[in-house]
Amino acid sequence: MSNRNSAITWTNERRKLRDLVPWDHNPREINKREAERLGDSLAEFGQIQTIAIGPDNEVYDGHQRKLVWTVLPSYGPDFEVDVRVASRPLTDKERQKLVIYLHKGTVGQWDFDELANSFELPDLLDWGFEERELLGDWGKDLETQHKITRSGRLYNAGEGHDIEPFKLAYRIEAAWRARGGIALDLFSGNGQLAAWYKRRFDRVVTVDREFQVGDVDYSMSASAFLENHLCEWLDFDLVDFDDEGSPADEIRLLFDLISNRKTDPFILCLTDGSAMNLKFHGKFQPARYLLDGEVRQATREDYDTFGDTITTFIETCSRDSGFSAELMSSYRGRSGNVLYQTWSIDRLPNHA
Repeated sequence: MSNRNSAITWTNERRKLRDLVPWDHNPREINKREAERLGDSLAEFGQIQTIAIGPDNEVYDGHQRKLVWTVLPSYGPDFEVDVRVASRPLTDKERQKLVIYLHKGTVGQWDFDELANSFELPDLLDWGFEERELLGDWGKDLETQHKITRSGRLYNAGEGHDIEPFKLAYRIEAAWRARGGIALDLFSGNGQLAAWYKRRFDRVVTVDREFQVGDVDYSMSASAFLENHLCEWLDFDLVDFDDEGSPADEIRLLFDLISNRKTDPFILCLTDGSAMNLKFHGKFQPARYLLDGEVRQATREDYDTFGDTITTFIETCSRDSGFSAELMSSYRGRSGNVLYQTWSIDRLPNHA
């Protein structure tokens, strides 16, 4: 029995083209123009690079060459090609990694959805991909789909990139539904949302540990603000957790702190970018969202149902703290990787 963790050696052989079996999960793609160029090269110069295959003739690298050779009229079914045969079968992850190492930085296309099914984001970044590159291919438009980083966010109106139109529309709707007194703008600094909120509210309290006092009211984490200063602003009418990571812990903390202290209704807005990690099949922590289960690898279902997970989470937090929660809007932006929601929160009658 072969050891799947043993070092791989390669032998040079000749195999019939028709015997080579394509690998269904190849992360490389080829468009029509590239196929035509490859065909011209093969017709003029023949085979320059060998095809990497496993002991069972499954192709690990060289799918495009096999595909183009198959349709070239000058090559019959018995045409033989040079191959390098692995000493043992490679796992799917080993095959993906091999293709990345062989072709990263070369001209061509990548099936990022296929890569996302096998790797976590940190792995791909370590192997030479850039976050902008990954997000851009999912978004298909680098001019409108921007990196999810703090440096890419807009903290001064008129600079940086614009807020997503649907997100802004739903946030303005939420602000209009609020009474117009005090808004707590967490994670957001002195940004575009703060500028919009200042048009509606008498007082906008800005919190962001990335900025100095003066640029924001409180230069600290959202959790530190809630623990130490929320008592000074309990009459807030809107609170915005605009974190493109996960604000779940801070939202739970908020409801714990207001459980027996706040009676007035308010609007809750949130941004949760954890779907990015789920898309790359990273770690999913059910307990963070008040669900049962141990920490595990994320699945496609976790990604597809992420909106439902957050919805149930907010409803549970509200109910456990004596509030009702009415969903006003729910929108998945940035190619489905970030969730934006707005909620109307009110005290349950028996907890008044």
